[in-house]
Amino acid sequence: MKSSFSKKKTRGKRGTCGKRGPRNTQKKKRVAKKGKCEQKDAKKVCVKKYANHLTLIYEPSVSPELGLSCICLFVNLGSSKEPDELRGVSHLIEHMMFKATKKSSEYKLLKIFDSTGARFNAYTNKCLTCFYIICETAHMKECLDAFAEMVIHAIFDKKETEKEQKIVHEENMQREDDPERLLYDGIDIALFDATSYDKPIDYIHRPLNRKKVMEYYWKYYVPSNMALSIVSSASYSEVEKIVSGNPFSKYIPRVLVSGSMGKQEKIGDKIGDKEVVEYHPNAQFLSEKTSNGVEMVYYKKKGFSTVKIAVAFRTCPWKDIADREMLRLIKSVFARGLYGRLFNELRNKHGLAYSPTAGSEYYDKMGKFGIYTEIESSKLLEYREGGKRKKGVLPILFRLLGEFIEHGPTAKEWEDVKGFCHGEEMISMEKINHLADYNGRNYWLSLSDANREMGVSEEGVIDSFRSYWETYLKTATLEECRKCIAKYFIPSNMCVVLVGGGLPSFSTLEKCIGRYGCRK
Repeated sequence: MKSSFSKKKTRGKRGTCGKRGPRNTQKKKRVAKKGKCEQKDAKKVCVKKYANHLTLIYEPSVSPELGLSCICLFVNLGSSKEPDELRGVSHLIEHMMFKATKKSSEYKLLKIFDSTGARFNAYTNKCLTCFYIICETAHMKECLDAFAEMVIHAIFDKKETEKEQKIVHEENMQREDDPERLLYDGIDIALFDATSYDKPIDYIHRPLNRKKVMEYYWKYYVPSNMALSIVSSASYSEVEKIVSGNPFSKYIPRVLVSGSMGKQEKIGDKIGDKEVVEYHPNAQFLSEKTSNGVEMVYYKKKGFSTVKIAVAFRTCPWKDIADREMLRLIKSVFARGLYGRLFNELRNKHGLAYSPTAGSEYYDKMGKFGIYTEIESSKLLEYREGGKRKKGVLPILFRLLGEFIEHGPTAKEWEDVKGFCHGEEMISMEKINHLADYNGRNYWLSLSDANREMGVSEEGVIDSFRSYWETYLKTATLEECRKCIAKYFIPSNMCVVLVGGGLPSFSTLEKCIGRYGCRK
């Protein structure tokens, strides 16, 4: 989505309003005509670019009386951007940001968060790295100061770097005994094969060279590649004043001495005197494709008490907001609270699965939608109970999916899911961490192109998550839903992933898929 900012060049406290720009979405919505980013419209998010190209994203808390703030630092760096010889480096760098700096010990820095009761953590995904703090607004300045020192002045001590690589390796070893993580890995292998999205986020398949790790950090942990997303009980002017005085907005990165870090090496190419080994986690998955293009993926392992099941589809990237919001409605048809088609069929009607769910995830170039459940292997296809033969989870699941693809939701379901999504959206607005996380993702995955049009020291406003109900969901029709189903829920976009022991043969699974659903 190319979204235009309403912006102005800041000149102290005075200035003129910027011009409105068109929004390239499927539904027209007026862009706020505000020059100065003093927040008055609750459905708008303020954006400012500093002289060093750091971006500030601000939205007011809906419960300012609580006196809380959430600070998210988003770095436009994730596993999908890594060269093959540095797989896992983004996650490793994330770990190293929690270490001692040139000025302060690890204990002194982390004590600032602990002594104020602040919550401080981080995550890395396919596209982004995010560090987040939830704290009392009264302590926002000191938390942000400590945070900036940790990120800007990291030293990558040799012993600490080696230790963290071992810790990441332990995380990888735990993956082998975590069927849920293996299930998600299998989905990525099936849907994103031969792309940079098909690798696990945190798998370091060979010891990483400390110098190369530091060069990667120096290249990507720069203000132009960072955005501070803040949701706070404080006003925009108060937050902007704190950020303006913080090292994040003043930091000028060092020049990268070495050559480009973006070149991708082929598997098997030598780096120095070491050879890059084959990316072995994917090699443990077995896969086969049905005659109509459905990808079947198995991870066979004895010892798991149940079989994890996923039926997933490749969908749109994050920036396709209209389709993404329609898929949110579709997800609620399958699973919403303690109801939905999955819950009603698999648990209430057949008593087969405890907590079937549906979910989605979106990246900069593509996304995925999946329905998930688990069952003991003896009840995958069919089983006997009380002297009667009964259908197992897979036939029921494929029949349910086939009926949905053919007919879509009923009018009553559509009314219910829209009510559910509206309530869900209202509740999520109370969570400042949700809003700050959403705004940061939205900036990098949807709006960063528009930001390039902003000059330094300019401000603007963009649409908030709070506006999405009115813009995309409230007026969504069943006909639009059926078009979305026809666009994404097709065999060539589909995969079936099973993790566990006692799995059927691929030919048996293909017959089940063809007999009960997805035959096109």
